[in-house]
Amino acid sequence: MVIEFYRINIGFFFVAIGFFFGFLSGREHKALAEAFVSSSLLLLIPFAVWTIYAIKIIGFNGLSFGKNENSFLLSTSCLPRLALLSCLTTVATNQLSPIIAYGCFLIIVAIKSDQLITIVEIIGFLFFLILLISIRLHTEILHPNKGKNISAFKNKIDKWITKPFAWFYPEWILRKQPLLIIGTKLFAGLLIIGVSRLYLFDEYDARLMGMGATLMFSSNAVIVYYYQRFENFHFSVLRNLPFSTGQRMIQFLTVMGLLGLLEWGMLFSYFPEALSIIDLVALYSYGLSVYFFGYAYLFIRDISLEKFINKAFIAAFVWFILILFKMPVLFLTVLHFCIGWIIYRNNYYRFEFTAEAGSEK
Repeated sequence: MVIEFYRINIGFFFVAIGFFFGFLSGREHKALAEAFVSSSLLLLIPFAVWTIYAIKIIGFNGLSFGKNENSFLLSTSCLPRLALLSCLTTVATNQLSPIIAYGCFLIIVAIKSDQLITIVEIIGFLFFLILLISIRLHTEILHPNKGKNISAFKNKIDKWITKPFAWFYPEWILRKQPLLIIGTKLFAGLLIIGVSRLYLFDEYDARLMGMGATLMFSSNAVIVYYYQRFENFHFSVLRNLPFSTGQRMIQFLTVMGLLGLLEWGMLFSYFPEALSIIDLVALYSYGLSVYFFGYAYLFIRDISLEKFINKAFIAAFVWFILILFKMPVLFLTVLHFCIGWIIYRNNYYRFEFTAEAGSEK
């Protein structure tokens, strides 16, 4: 599971390394680490990022146990309890190795500054994350396919209120992958805050915010992937309803807009004063175009979630380069919608599921 986790997320790691290490020099990284260890309040920033990363790991592990080819992992429940916990702790530690490495860097900086309380906090939080992932793995192995009970209050609400179609998918994904949604939204929100704060200390044009928005929108690729799965497998009757291509496109953009309310709100609240309202509207349109382009691409042929995420982050890297070399965001927006429309219109009714991605449904 460790090798598979890094293989699937290699695109994400490359983009993250390029984004964070491309803008900060070694001296700036050291100054940032010194700021983190100097205050328990500032230390919450890396702790929040580490928590999001741990949620990402928990989500991946949950999906892995749901795959038919990994059903043999459930046989590890026959191992002695201590041996099983030891194996699970090793897996969790290896999956958390990037943040453990950065935690060690913070500890070294804290030692030089004689911040003993900070050292204890970092070590304690890292052990907490390892324990959390280990317990989740243990639960997945001993209690697979755990059922869920729906409260009487929820049943009453469902009888009284007729849900609009736009709410079908958000409710389904929140039930199926709550940690995925929470982790994605936390990451997107922190990214917006971080990028917007850079404008307070130096002069940047709209390209920096465009690159940050690219990473933020690309992180929602898995939500786009599951929408296509929901629409064509779990709610397949939708394919036979008399909706035009334009109506289906509007339905998708409406649903993604609802799921992106947090990002839209934070982008509006923390948008740099140095940029104009036109730049803000352009980023909103750009985000929807990224979602639609990824959604349309899924209809070319059935691919697994891992391959789609890799392609999404490769595309994000290309967009990074184009924006860096002053490619207008509005031009990319129009390009995404035009190409996406052509792909979507020509492939929607031709799309068929294959065995390759069957475990992702």
